[in-house]
This record gives sequence, C-alpha cells and structure tokens, in this order.
Amino acid sequence: MVMQPPRTQAQVLQGLLELTPKGWALPSYGASVWGQFLTPIAAEFALIETTAAAMVAEIAPGSAVYTLPDYQRVLGPDPYGRDATSLGLTTAQLQALAQLRWTETGNMAPSDYIALAASMGVTITITQGRASISGVLRCGHRLSFGFTWIVSLPTGSTTVAAAIAGEAPSHTNVVFQYH
Repeated sequence: MVMQPPRTQAQVLQGLLELTPKGWALPSYGASVWGQFLTPIAAEFALIETTAAAMVAEIAPGSAVYTLPDYQRVLGPDPYGRDATSLGLTTAQLQALAQLRWTETGNMAPSDYIALAASMGVTITITQGRASISGVLRCGHRLSFGFTWIVSLPTGSTTVAAAIAGEAPSHTNVVFQYH
C-alpha cells in the first residue's frame, strides 16, 4: 500500500469546497464567508494528515521517535541488562536495541540459548520435545501445543533461567531441570 503525501491546508480547503452543494448560499471559493468558515477546519485536517504521515515511521521501534517509550514499556527491562545504561544511550542506539528485542524475541534456536548461557559462564543442555501431533485424538491422549524445551542447568542459575524464559518463542513451553 502506497501512502499519499499529506495535503496542504489549501488542498484540503479546496476539497471541502468541492463537496459543498453548488449554489449562491454556499459559494465554492475560499474568499467567501463559507470558505472562511471552512479554513480552520481545513487547517486541522491538514495537521491530522501530516501527523498520520509522520506516524508511519512509528510502526517499528527501529524508526520510532514518539512511540519509542511505549515500545520500551511493552518490552520491559532487557533480561541481558543491555538497557541498564539507557541514560547514556543515544536515541538511535535505543531504537536499535528496541528493534533488536522486538524482532528477535522468539526467533532463536536452542543452540543460541546454549551459547547465551555459556557467555554467562553457565553450561546448560536443552532437550527439545517433538511437535504436536495433529489428527484424531482419542480418550487418554495427552494434549500438547507447540514445543517443550527441557532446560537442564545448575542450581542457582536464576539469571540464565530468567533470560531463557523471557526470550523463548511464544509457542514453546520451557521446563527447567536443576542439577
């Protein structure tokens, strides 16, 4: 879908005048009383269109300016602490971090989480269950949706567990097994 550029106040006014019934009571030129009445309305419509065009960039956190704080609120604190120094980050860096978190959540494989844990000094294993079986279910069949990851990690590795739980794909059930 291609978005048209916003109209100017004069273009909106001309459009409004073209919509009015033809005749002497409502003359369709801007200098008339009717045209002067529609001028502030046209100004507001032009402002709305300009703002709407500017909001197109707000569709993704990587280009968001006005809604960047909303994206940060929805994403919450970064489980890896990358935003702990957000007061020192530029807007471009905050946008890049929010875009990274917005698009990468849930798109990592078990090997990525194993590498993440290793970077935190913890060795883990992840056993991935099989996908749900579709078809006819009979009495006694166990229902399973998505995947199940059994994450085996040392006792006390709560930071790693929190990172995995917070970033795992939404269709994955994460079960922690401490040893």
